[in-house]
Amino acid sequence: MTASALPGHVSLVPGALLLTGLTAVLLAGCGGEEKAVPPPTFISQSVAPTGAEVPWWQVTPPSAPRPQTTTSIPAETLFEPGSWTLSPQAKTVLDKIAKNAAEGDGVKIIVSAHTDSDGEPDYNQDLSEKRATAVAAWLGQHGVSKKQIIAKGWGETLPLAPNTSTENKAKNRRVEITVKES
Repeated sequence: MTASALPGHVSLVPGALLLTGLTAVLLAGCGGEEKAVPPPTFISQSVAPTGAEVPWWQVTPPSAPRPQTTTSIPAETLFEPGSWTLSPQAKTVLDKIAKNAAEGDGVKIIVSAHTDSDGEPDYNQDLSEKRATAVAAWLGQHGVSKKQIIAKGWGETLPLAPNTSTENKAKNRRVEITVKES
């Protein structure tokens, strides 16, 4: 047959009859019988005892979190603007912290220095690192083991307040000293 069939006659494209027959055979295989699916298999394992059970009153409870204190010191108390050299006033403040930290065994001291956003970020980062190192070095020279001290400069990355006013910028220029029992 051709594509131009006579009116009232059905015209088929070559191969259409074969395709229709194959489709009918495939669809016939989809229905009918349902195959039974076996029920799931559960594996049951018991844990072999490793010894006598410990009575509840002999179980050691987990230790409570160790206390930590953080002292925030305005940068103006410790340094001149743009400087990392400790001022005479700084030594009085740091002396109290050094005495408390030197008394504790297993104490970690984390010195974190921060700046405001005035100036270039790289300069602020460098300044905060030098300030943290200066405070850590002073503590290390005054009774605190250098193994206990961690110094970190944060630059302008962790402000306490938006750097939109003189007061807020002053809040952001700080050194935080965290004494953490380990």
